[in-house]
Amino acid sequence: FLLTFFPGWQDKSFTCTLFMPFEEFEKLTTGEQVLGFFQTYFPDAIPLIGEQELKHDYFLLPAQAMISVKCSSYHLSSRCVLMGDAAHAVVPFYGQGMNAGFEDCLVFDELMDQFHNDFGACLPEFSRLRVPDDHAISDLAMYNYVEMREHVNSTWFIFRKHVDNFLHALMPSTIVPLYTMVTFTRIRYHEALQRWKWQTKVINQGLFVVGAAGLGGTFLLIKRLARNLNFCMEDLWGWSHYLKNIGNLPFGIRVV
Repeated sequence: FLLTFFPGWQDKSFTCTLFMPFEEFEKLTTGEQVLGFFQTYFPDAIPLIGEQELKHDYFLLPAQAMISVKCSSYHLSSRCVLMGDAAHAVVPFYGQGMNAGFEDCLVFDELMDQFHNDFGACLPEFSRLRVPDDHAISDLAMYNYVEMREHVNSTWFIFRKHVDNFLHALMPSTIVPLYTMVTFTRIRYHEALQRWKWQTKVINQGLFVVGAAGLGGTFLLIKRLARNLNFCMEDLWGWSHYLKNIGNLPFGIRVV
C-alpha cells in the first residue's frame, strides 16, 4: 500500500491518494472498515484528515485504474506519429509523464529542423530516439513506486542516499543522483538509467572494499592489542613471582 499527500497551493489543503490493488478496495465497504484500515496501516494520517471526514470522503470517488503504455514504433510510414500518453502513458510516481510529452515535442521540433520538414526521414528517427527513452521513464516510474512504498524506511537506502549526495558534492560531474539527472538535465532517460546503474555498481563495490578494509584493519588492531595485553600479563605474572619470593634470597648472610 502507498498513501501520498499532495499540497494544494491555492487553499493550502492536501489531496490524499491511496494506491493499492482493487481487491483491497473492494474489502472496504463501510466507514468503520475504512477507519480500521487506516488505524492499522496509516494511523498518523487520521488526525490530519479527521475520522468523520475520512469515513465520508473515502467514498466520494471510485477506485481508478492506473495505465502504463509501451509501444514501438511511434510512427506509421510518413503519415502518422504518436506522442505523449498515446505513445507512452506512465504511472504517476516519478512526476515525469507531462515532461516526457513535452520532450516529445521538443525532440520532434529539433528533428524537423534537422531534416528540413521531411516527414519520411523525421518520423523514423523520432521513433528511434524516443522509444528507448520513454520505455526507460516508464520503468523508472514503476521502480519509484516500489522505492516510495518500501525502501524509504530502509536504513541502507537512507545511508546510500547520503553517500550519493556526499559523492555528488565532491564530484558533481561524475556522480549525479538519478532524480537530478531525470528532473534537472537534458540527459536522455535511458542514458540516465544506464548511468545510475553504473554508479550504483561502482559505489556498492567501493563500499564493499572500504567495509572489508575496515573490518580487516579492526581485526588486526584487536589482534595486536590482544598480543600486547598477553605480554603485559606475562610481565605482571613475572613481577608478582619476583615480589613474592624477594624475601627468599638464594644466599645467606650473618649479622655480627
